Amino acid sequence: MRRLEAVLVDMGIAVAGIEFLDTVGGRRVVHDVNTNTDYNALIEAAAGVPAARLVARNLRGRLAHAQAYGGTTD
Repeated sequence: MRRLEAVLVDMGIAVAGIEFLDTVGGRRVVHDVNTNTDYNALIEAAAGVPAARLVARNLRGRLAHAQAYGGTTD
């Protein structure tokens, strides 16, 4: 998981949906990285957290940080 997080950071991706597949041999592999707004309602319901709210919270935090430190949100 840490390697995947590092890849996302390196690519400048702050918000993403990651889909995994488990192989017959027991390995977990990344199937898809979604960086758009195509969130799965069933996943949101199971998690009990609306994805749009988490994205908005993340963006608010990034904006507040940029404003506080006079920088950009990059």
